[in-house]
Amino acid sequence: MNDTVGVLLAGGLSRRFGSPKAFAELDGKAFYEYAYAALSAVCSHVVVITRPN
Repeated sequence: MNDTVGVLLAGGLSRRFGSPKAFAELDGKAFYEYAYAALSAVCSHVVVITRPN
């Protein structure tokens, strides 16, 4: 694996969705966790960007 950094953007408000979509769950797992797992498979580092609140 090379020194690739994956950036996971999970800070959107998801106004049309009604709540922060990154933290919504599917089969007991948050959406951002699916994206994190996919990035981790191909990147040596993953940075998660989210809102402070």
